[in-house]
Amino acid sequence: MTSEHQPQALDLAGAADELGLPEDAVVALVDAGYLMAARGAAGTLSFELADLKAFVARNADNGAGSDLLERVLSSATSRSTSDGRDLRPEELIDLLDGRAEQMALRVLKMFSTVFPDAERWTPGQQGAFVRRTKERFESVLAVASLGSRLDDELYEDLKGIGSAAARAGAQLPELLILLRMSRDLVVQNAVDLAENGGRHGGHALSLLLTRILPAIDRVSDALAEGYWGELFPSP
Repeated sequence: MTSEHQPQALDLAGAADELGLPEDAVVALVDAGYLMAARGAAGTLSFELADLKAFVARNADNGAGSDLLERVLSSATSRSTSDGRDLRPEELIDLLDGRAEQMALRVLKMFSTVFPDAERWTPGQQGAFVRRTKERFESVLAVASLGSRLDDELYEDLKGIGSAAARAGAQLPELLILLRMSRDLVVQNAVDLAENGGRHGGHALSLLLTRILPAIDRVSDALAEGYWGELFPSP
């Protein structure tokens, strides 16, 4: 007789110990939408061990940076400010938009480590990759500026990108990996801008994270729908 495997659950104290962070840091990450947790009737938090391990893996050295957790904590929970003014979410999005090309170049370098064939691309192919990636960053930030809403027109445009990728023979996992890299870089740069701008950016960072993650989910949904719709059109 076999018993069904039950996920191992941890309370807030256990999760904090697993991540090596103070409990208020874990709560800040949950509130920002960057860490999954179930809320009990009394407001208590419950975490699955597998989710915590996946979260740590996502933010290891080959992802957004091994110090990301500490940096999110320092920005999201800090109350000190040099001039008494808070950084507004819209300002943070504008600052990120200014880094779109820099982030796109970084994605090319990261992508080449995962798919070595990219290292043999011609300068023209690399330039085209950077331009498309820059446009992807700008699209994600545009969605985030709307509060994570993805309007119908943009959704259809993204489906078209997915369809074109399928016709070109691109692999869907590669597209989703690119979005994952993009997400990690947006978060990393948002943390950097929030903590180094001379103003309190914790509130703006928390709001941005709650927008960026759903926005990228919606972008992924649109690309996947267009991709599979091209391969398996409805009768």
